[in-house]
Amino acid sequence: MAFNLVSIETWLSSPTASGVKLWVLIVICVFLLLILILTFICQLYCHRRKRNRNCQSEDRETAISGEVSTEIDEKKGSDDEFSRQGSTNIDQYSIFTDWEYSAGRYSIAAVKDGHRRSTFALDEIELATDGFSAKNVISIEDYNVDYLGILADDTKVIVKIFNANNSIEDDEFIREAERIQHINHKNLVKLLGYRTRGIEKNRIFVYENVDNGNLHQWLHGCPLKPFSPLSWSNRMNIIQGIAKGLAYLHEDVEPQILHGRLRSSCILLDQNLNPKIFNFGILALFPPQNLQGPLVGEAYESLNNGSSSPFTEKEDVYSFGILLLEMITGRAPVDSNESQAHLIEWVQSLIGSEDEVEMVDSKLEERPTSKQLKRMLLIALRCVDPDMQHRPSMGQILVMLLPQDLTFYSLMAVGSE
Repeated sequence: MAFNLVSIETWLSSPTASGVKLWVLIVICVFLLLILILTFICQLYCHRRKRNRNCQSEDRETAISGEVSTEIDEKKGSDDEFSRQGSTNIDQYSIFTDWEYSAGRYSIAAVKDGHRRSTFALDEIELATDGFSAKNVISIEDYNVDYLGILADDTKVIVKIFNANNSIEDDEFIREAERIQHINHKNLVKLLGYRTRGIEKNRIFVYENVDNGNLHQWLHGCPLKPFSPLSWSNRMNIIQGIAKGLAYLHEDVEPQILHGRLRSSCILLDQNLNPKIFNFGILALFPPQNLQGPLVGEAYESLNNGSSSPFTEKEDVYSFGILLLEMITGRAPVDSNESQAHLIEWVQSLIGSEDEVEMVDSKLEERPTSKQLKRMLLIALRCVDPDMQHRPSMGQILVMLLPQDLTFYSLMAVGSE
């Protein structure tokens, strides 16, 4: 036995070919083997833990979806479309296992649904608007109520709740909503998401909010100030941005999207006074007989005079012309306090007279030159031509608005192409 121990000790102490003693080499090999075993055990443990977590997440998401569906079912039969009957704890809806990418950002409140994209949880919409509080209402029209809101991630939004006076089905509504949502242009307000079943028969749109008021407020909201906060340069930049947005909807989107209700209150301004067109595409969500709101000019007449003619981009062009006249004069399209209440009739009465220059907004500290004024008036009058076929397209209007010295003849040539 002693002989064997001595022999083993001698064998272990013998050097290897690399000069390292054999026992040292054995210890290193055993250590490496232990590391490999521990690594395998850790990987196996992590894999099982991840699989269990995924199963728990799926169960929790299913439970949340079931609770949301239950909340929706409880709302059926409610007479108050903006109330919350039997509200449950908001916290149980605020955790979602999947983040959905929507409108260039990740939304923690987007609900993953089989055939819908970027649908918002009803509880988040209610929380964002302080329970659809009256103090958050910014607009009430015949087909919708608009609320200011702030999402959980501090994103400022406008929540539009449609009334039930539309006949299109859910699939058609979703198709139009997703088409609008995929529109990306710097002069168009972005639709972040929508909801079809939040309140019985009421659909919801959630838009970005640029949070600097609308053009109507900037033009007419400071009656006591000696000068307008919008200079002539500001106004020309705004009108060019509006033209770019409309031209994109009319000529670059297929099929084209019409606005139908273009007016100064639908033009939101960012902090740099860049315009963003709001409410485009709404026309497709409602049959014409249900759109009875305050339109301007011929756009109003064509929807309310019983005509069976389809709404076309030429009505948007007409509304753009009225908007341009509003920017030039500082007057609303209809002002009952004036001797000539209708803006277009008043402007036409001054064209070619010595008082033509008097139609420029008196609150403009920086007044346009005679040539600038004539060019803008010409564009506006071309847009409101009684003959729809003689009105230019928005692409042609963009050419007319180019900051260059265009003569009357060249403008007429562009419009006749």
